[in-house]
This record gives sequence, C-alpha cells and structure tokens, in this order.
Amino acid sequence: MMRPLTTTITAPAATRDLVDLADVREQLQIRATDTAYDAWLAKVISRASMQAERYCNRIFALQTYHDYFTAVCGAPGSPLLTGQAPIVSISGITVDAGTAPLDTTSYMTDDPPGFIYWIADGNGWTAASSIATDYIAGFDTIPDDVQQAVIELCVMEFRARGRDPMLRERDTPGLGRESYWVGPPPGGATALPADIGALLDPYRRGIIG
Repeated sequence: MMRPLTTTITAPAATRDLVDLADVREQLQIRATDTAYDAWLAKVISRASMQAERYCNRIFALQTYHDYFTAVCGAPGSPLLTGQAPIVSISGITVDAGTAPLDTTSYMTDDPPGFIYWIADGNGWTAASSIATDYIAGFDTIPDDVQQAVIELCVMEFRARGRDPMLRERDTPGLGRESYWVGPPPGGATALPADIGALLDPYRRGIIG
C-alpha cells in the first residue's frame, strides 16, 4: 500500500468532542440543577477526546481532507491508503497536477481501512509522479464503545480532581482499600487503563485501517 506524503484538513469538523456533556453528567449522577462543573467538564471532554484520537491514531469526527502522494510506483494492485478513514465519499482523484480528475468507475474504495484501488488497470497505481485525492472521512455517528471509553476517561479525571496524582492506594474507614491507576504506565504516553484501551483497540489505525 502507498501512504500519503501529506494529509491536509480542508474542512474541519465543528467539534471533535466525542461525547456530549449530558452523557458525562448522567454517568457522574450530577443533579440537573447542579451546573457548577459544566465549564470544567467541557474541557475534560475535549482532553479525553484527544486522548482517544491519539491512542487510535485517527480523527473520529467527519472532516474533509486532501491527501498528496508523490513518486507513486507501487507493486501491482497495491492500494492507496488514505490519511484518515473510514472514507465517506471522494470528491476527486487527480493523477499528476493539471490533469482531469479520474472517472469514478476507474477506482473503488475498501473500508474501514481506507484503501483506494485502481480497478481500470491490473497494474494499479504505478508510474505516476503524484496523486492527489479529496475526500470526506470519519464517523457520522461516533461508535458506542468509543463514547463509553471517553466517558470513562472523563469520570477518571473527575474522581481524581483534588487527589494527590501519585497516590496509588488508600484505606478509607468503612470502605476498605481503594486503588488508583497512575499514568502513563510503561506502555508509553498514549497508554490507557486496560479496560478503556480494550474499548478503543478495534479502532486503532493499523488494525482496521
């Protein structure tokens, strides 16, 4: 497969937050009349959404992109791999600057990976000096498991507010011992607690594209 040299956002999403404030409030069982945390929680939602994006190496929100491939000469049948996926629609693919866009019958897409195959010729995307494609990618509706992961990240930050960030365990009279996840663990800066990571793992680029 051939990866783009550059991927440019040409029409950004209005927001890349992956959950609504109301859903986080519901999970935290905050009373409808209590809005004291709303402004802070809005920031937490944005941070947690970015964590999910970094962990999955993808942007979930629908956006329009321009991918530029250069010195294209892949193996016969090799597809183009778009910078973001899944592909919702393609507005145009141009082989070499100044030429007319390809006819839509000359290529096909394969999602969720974000592959574009040249089907007009068995040799595929070969012997082209550059290819540019404009497309919309992302999820029209954010998957439920992704939303749950982000909500749980928000709950973690809410529960940890005001607590010593290095505290791993504490004994509370009448409640017993409480343990806390302290990050990032030895998996690197993008690592997450195992239960949250398990919700997001199916969406990591390189696993489903």
